[in-house]
Amino acid sequence: MTGKTAGVLVSLGVFAAAAFAAAEVPGEFTPDDRWRAPDLTDLAIKPGSALDLRRTDDAPAGKFGRVVVNARGRLAFASAPEGEIRFMGCSGALDPAVWRDAPDAEFQGAAESYAAALRRQGYNYVRLHGFDEWLAWGNSRDGEITPRMRDRWDRLLAAFKREGIYLQPVMLSFSFFAHHTEARKQVFADREMHKVMFYLGRERELTLFRDAVGKILNHVNPYTDLALKDDPAVAVVETYNEPYLGLARLASLRKEHPEEYAFFVQRWREWYAARHDGKAPAGDGIPGPRSPLAPDYADFLLDIQRESVRRATAILREAGYRGLVTQNFGHRLADTAAAWSALEVVDNHAYFAHPSPGWWRAGASTPQHGAAATFAPTFCRAAGERFADRPMQIGEFNHAWWNRWQYELPLTFGAYAAFQDFSTLCVHSQPVLRRSSGRASCFLVANNPVLRAGEFLSYHLFIRRAVKVSPHLVTVAIPAEFRRRHGTRALNAELTRLALVSGIAAAFPGLRPARPAERRSDLVLTPETTAAVRSSRADSQVAATGAGADEAAAAVRRMRAVGILNAENRTDPASGIYESDTGELLLDAPKKLVKVVTPTVEAATVAADGPLALGRMTLRRVTTPGCVALIAVDGRPIGESGRLVAIYSTCVTNRGARFTADRVKSLDLGKAVPLLETGSIEAELALDPRRGFTAYALKINGERASEVPLRRRPDGRLTLAVDTAHLPGGPTPFFEIVERR
Repeated sequence: MTGKTAGVLVSLGVFAAAAFAAAEVPGEFTPDDRWRAPDLTDLAIKPGSALDLRRTDDAPAGKFGRVVVNARGRLAFASAPEGEIRFMGCSGALDPAVWRDAPDAEFQGAAESYAAALRRQGYNYVRLHGFDEWLAWGNSRDGEITPRMRDRWDRLLAAFKREGIYLQPVMLSFSFFAHHTEARKQVFADREMHKVMFYLGRERELTLFRDAVGKILNHVNPYTDLALKDDPAVAVVETYNEPYLGLARLASLRKEHPEEYAFFVQRWREWYAARHDGKAPAGDGIPGPRSPLAPDYADFLLDIQRESVRRATAILREAGYRGLVTQNFGHRLADTAAAWSALEVVDNHAYFAHPSPGWWRAGASTPQHGAAATFAPTFCRAAGERFADRPMQIGEFNHAWWNRWQYELPLTFGAYAAFQDFSTLCVHSQPVLRRSSGRASCFLVANNPVLRAGEFLSYHLFIRRAVKVSPHLVTVAIPAEFRRRHGTRALNAELTRLALVSGIAAAFPGLRPARPAERRSDLVLTPETTAAVRSSRADSQVAATGAGADEAAAAVRRMRAVGILNAENRTDPASGIYESDTGELLLDAPKKLVKVVTPTVEAATVAADGPLALGRMTLRRVTTPGCVALIAVDGRPIGESGRLVAIYSTCVTNRGARFTADRVKSLDLGKAVPLLETGSIEAELALDPRRGFTAYALKINGERASEVPLRRRPDGRLTLAVDTAHLPGGPTPFFEIVERR
């Protein structure tokens, strides 16, 4: 390297994913030089540390008025609608050691510390999925709110508000304020049935919904003097968690709840007869995808989902709530069309490698391919279900443990969410814990160094907008005939991969949208192929078929012809390469590589040894796969920054965990204390040669664990050598490089 820019030669430890593939028989993970326990004794980010992302200029939540949708279809504050805001949050279970178990004398301090800890990890949003259990914990009869829990949640939500954390309360989750454990278990077991009945507007489910709205939104919090319905800290109200999974599993409904299934069929038959001069549909059940009645059935699915939103919204308005409303929809064309015609804010859930069945126990299975090698399918599917004229929220997402490629998440999801200008990302779940819960689990963030590193990186990519938004828009316009004929299928995965290249959105010409579209498209495509949707009790995925390869290639040629992609753009679907129209993002599926190169962040998923040039970072040697990143945390360009964080994200397992030889099926999820794999990497960083730098290995809470020696070479470069297997404080994904003062 020449001129005024010097480099830093870095040798740091990363994850050896390939080591998993070498296992020929099921083995038990135990601590050794390859697998070491990170220091997880204190999980809360320390104020002022390099990992501290807390802001105070936007607090309290609601200071700028309600969250609204602006004219461009993005979230904004009512007092400044021309501006646009993004949220990064968490979804689902919040730490029970705080809301449930903290002693009364300690609770207020615990609540305030918890809210501050969320902000220090960059979170300004909480999706309150579980209120119908949390408020009723310890009650004496069904439907009762426990006064102690009510007071605790009032205090906790007030603490969130003071910290600038916005809320998305979910009216119905799993428990319906049930009394005891067995009653809650039964409600959970029957959840799919209740969701189908909610769509049909059965009175029992509507009564449960009205009751939840009253209990959650109309109560005046004595610590804010506001009911949630009137509190501008409430960004969005969500009606029901994942109701679409009920419609996706009607075969189970037929088997487990024959009366409710008969009611569903009756409603289908009544709907059909009303549109066909009283003529009943053929058959006794519901039509299959090849039936002549499939187009009508697709319209029926669209109607009942759209009407469920309208009913729920009417109930919310009757209660006095005037803010934004959303409901989670599935991935079939009928589902997406219903969202198009009913929602002002789109909410989507997205999981890669979700284990099943029973992800929380041994015996479940999860696939062992990576997201980079399969074209970031979870992200692309979600992007293909967004609309250009309104905000896109991801109410739940994650890349599940024990998939070996978990380190890919920030680059296969967070970076592209910023590129597509999503509005909200909510990881599931529990990014903050009062104390370490012990072992790693499928979705738990707080004690998983890989997910903690990924969320830190995603914050800079998404919230700090290191990744540019695509300047173009490709609209996939789905004609009514196509939508009706393929209503129970989804857009083909090959077509939605265009989300890796340009802005993309779905549209349904002829179907009235919930919001008028104002953004013009640079290219309009009409789909030719579809894909099946496969659902379990906890997740839904679109199958990759390969049938749309020609369709995708033709689309890329048209994108070049209209000037969306210039001559230098390397996108080649046949070779598995997709480069963004901004030039900042590149996915090379055969190499399992995602590259992000921006002025303030450079990162890559690396699955092979050999040189890899980014921008100011060049990887000279990587012995084993991992995610490597360099972030200018002071917001300056990397070459001018005086404080940077390097991330070398690896993979976790648990002490004593056992899997089948292919690592697909869990035999034992292991014991407390996650283990982090070690390895080695050499990288060259082009930093400002006028500055002197000191490097530190950081604990997961941002504390400096140990100084990493730096040696200046005669040519001005700095050499940093680290072996994560022998760091005094144990392995870590975080390293701080800071200017000496």
